[in-house]
Amino acid sequence: MGDADDRFAILEVLHRYCRALDTRDWELLGTVFAPEAQMDFSDYGGLMDGREATVAQISSVIGTLDATQHAVSNVETVFTPDGATCRSYYHAQHVRHAAPGGENFIVAGTYNDRLERRDGEWVILYRALELTWSEGNAAVLPSGA
Repeated sequence: MGDADDRFAILEVLHRYCRALDTRDWELLGTVFAPEAQMDFSDYGGLMDGREATVAQISSVIGTLDATQHAVSNVETVFTPDGATCRSYYHAQHVRHAAPGGENFIVAGTYNDRLERRDGEWVILYRALELTWSEGNAAVLPSGA
């Protein structure tokens, strides 16, 4: 375990997550997570428990926006006997044209993931968002996000 093919497949999971958010493809977003996945977005909405709750929470926030662009970089993957851990930087632009106070909100930080290969596919079991900085109008995101 842990060859170049595995590293590339994990990178594809990270990219698929970003593409799903930016295209509002909630079915695709579900393919990124294990059914029992947990998302710790303490800075934005708390802990999401399970794939369905995660997709529902994310879609309720992202779905209200006019546009988003999510990117990941600086991906570091460490393979374990049970799967892999992955640390990557994220940079996310959020746009809502009607937001009082400005239409842009940018956030950046780190995703800390635990992944596992199931039926030949890598999925995220746990993701923690670590916010490093933000800029712009936080009111672009719906209250409670």
